[in-house]
Amino acid sequence: MKTNICINQIFFRPEQAARLDTAFVPFDNSRSNKPLQYEYGVMCDIHDRQLQLQAELTGVVSYKFVEKTRVSPADFLRWIDQNPGYDVYFINPFPHESYFGYNIWDHGENCHPGIISLAQEAIDATGAEINLSALPRSTKHNLLFCNFWVGTAAFWYKYMKFTRPLAEYMMSKPEKYFSAAKYHEGVHAPYFPFITERLFTTLLSTDPSIKSLAWQHDEDSVVNRINEIKIHNIHAQVKPCIDLLDKILETNENMAIKRSLFNEITRLAWRWT
Repeated sequence: MKTNICINQIFFRPEQAARLDTAFVPFDNSRSNKPLQYEYGVMCDIHDRQLQLQAELTGVVSYKFVEKTRVSPADFLRWIDQNPGYDVYFINPFPHESYFGYNIWDHGENCHPGIISLAQEAIDATGAEINLSALPRSTKHNLLFCNFWVGTAAFWYKYMKFTRPLAEYMMSKPEKYFSAAKYHEGVHAPYFPFITERLFTTLLSTDPSIKSLAWQHDEDSVVNRINEIKIHNIHAQVKPCIDLLDKILETNENMAIKRSLFNEITRLAWRWT
């Protein structure tokens, strides 16, 4: 029996409508009153309108879904349908990024300096008992940049219960969370979306009761993506070394040692290439 799946595809300019896929449901965000919240604002709208109750699985993606994931919407939907029984399904458009940081927050600190302290402040202020500096390695089974996930109503409830207080705290401190964070060369964006997009992986890392399934990119596609990042002067030859390092670190229970060792070896490896 085919699963009832509703994936909303955001667009906010008329010319972007041509890039939407018929497998998804168009979501016109052109009149948003909270544009700086990016996709998270749309997710809040969907939750508040209880649209996640109208299908077995509900999600939100951007009009750049195919461009970012290099996966067709039909294949993504078919994969979900062929693997029933999970609370949430997701596809990470940037699987190669796991090779540039021990976990999603170390990666964030490398790309957007100061993000860990800002996120930890919001977590502490809202009473969530999470130490971002003690989180485990982010793996291909829980790592997600952006919001390309599709979940049950129960997962939506759990996700919003975790993220909403953090988002509201950040919105109450615009001078901190909506100030410009380093992004690409010469490009800046607020800290808010960079923090909220990392909360999905944080939730999976801290709540083992969630049954999640990640789309697995084939090795060739990951290697190709690494080789495409010429700005970092890196090469795919380092990838097998990091894969081996991950296996070695699985046997060590000391999280601080694992994190420190991983970051130091990968830093040296990328510098040598």
